[in-house]
Amino acid sequence: MESTLDVGGAALRYADTLTTGAATITPHLVADWGSEFIDASGTYSHFTSGGWSTQGSLSASRFIPINHAFFGEVGGFAGGSTHNDGTRTGEVIANGRLHLTRDKSEFFLGFGGGRTWDATAWRSLLLGEVGASIGSGPTSALVTISPTMVNDSIKYADAQASLSWKGEAVDLGALLGFRLGDQLTTLSSNVKSWASASAVFWMTPRIGLALGGGNYPVDPTQGFPGGRFVSLSVRLAQGQRPSQQPNEQSGTR
Repeated sequence: MESTLDVGGAALRYADTLTTGAATITPHLVADWGSEFIDASGTYSHFTSGGWSTQGSLSASRFIPINHAFFGEVGGFAGGSTHNDGTRTGEVIANGRLHLTRDKSEFFLGFGGGRTWDATAWRSLLLGEVGASIGSGPTSALVTISPTMVNDSIKYADAQASLSWKGEAVDLGALLGFRLGDQLTTLSSNVKSWASASAVFWMTPRIGLALGGGNYPVDPTQGFPGGRFVSLSVRLAQGQRPSQQPNEQSGTR
């Protein structure tokens, strides 16, 4: 089991129109029992422009061996946010994947579906996934393509590539993404690409300084605008140090 607690702040710019800062608290828990896996995280943000928001997510998976090379995975995801003005968002997704392992690499494909709430209406959600990962020593890389359809009206596909490296006292991560499909002008964005980078400098085995920055796209499933961010926080860790996995949604909502 691994857990971290980040306490710090961020400078944010939403949809190239609103600039603000936020003090943030972010707990993160990962539990792995071999064939079962749970990942839970949340963030509380208090904005310098006034107001606050909370967001959280919980995902769980169970892995089922098929033979020496293939194994299946069944899982689910739940997430959402709430804001001081009473606005709430959320989504619930069930998914399955098939994995093919080869030495230190893996190929996978999957399919999922569920429901999403964007503060105005519930919508259906269908998504697919195909990807590959490779890891050797402290370095790992992941490439995915995820076609998504929201309520039969919004159709797009996100391609992402991430790279992480873990050293004795420094962890580094980077992510690149590109979107094909519908231009989401209703959410004031036509961003097609995004990138982010992160670094954690460990002052002790349990205390680190975490830096991050970049941009992230619109989230059509919950109606979040895209934005840019720079963040700085103190990280307190328990258990094995987690690998750097930068996320395109690293900004606060």
